[in-house]
Amino acid sequence: LWNRCWLKIYECILILLLIMVCNGALAFEAERASVREQTNRSVSMSLAEVRKTLIQIWENQKPDSSTYHYDKLTVTFIGKDKLELYKSLISSKTGARSYKYTFNLTEMNDPYIEKQRYWDNYRGYLVVVNRGLKYESSHEMFPIVFHLESEAEAFVTALSVLKQYAIKERKKVASEASSFADFQEKAKAWRALKVKPDLPQDV
Repeated sequence: LWNRCWLKIYECILILLLIMVCNGALAFEAERASVREQTNRSVSMSLAEVRKTLIQIWENQKPDSSTYHYDKLTVTFIGKDKLELYKSLISSKTGARSYKYTFNLTEMNDPYIEKQRYWDNYRGYLVVVNRGLKYESSHEMFPIVFHLESEAEAFVTALSVLKQYAIKERKKVASEASSFADFQEKAKAWRALKVKPDLPQDV
């Protein structure tokens, strides 16, 4: 009888643990979906404005520790579909380090923010881009983290808007290439005519 009671108690505990884990996972995914929805919203900013905003956010970063300082923070735009962010810092404990992040704007996922949790090894607000980001480092992995939530949100918004511009530009280039190919076919057919048609009276 006692064995059966203990088995029932264990079953109840397991069920409660499973419910807690499922609820936590659902809440986590809901938070991520909410952030994605916010970053997907179209923002009325010109390309020049959003680039200026991104530069300001990146180059004005402040260290969260007195043991190191940023030596260099630069932003490089490569055409309209690629972006390079570079940072180098000097630490009194670990020496100099440098990191470079290259974004393929048309291929990247919509960025979102992950707030720090007890199992994370960073402090602040982590910007996540699972695809379309090439990472180079002189040292171990160093994620893109902002210590103020407002800075992280502004950075994510700027990336999302740059992605929208890059996709529009890609579609524009593809459309222009298609139109030119159509023109070339028509021009080739016109040149092949032995007798060219007269120009219309309006011309």
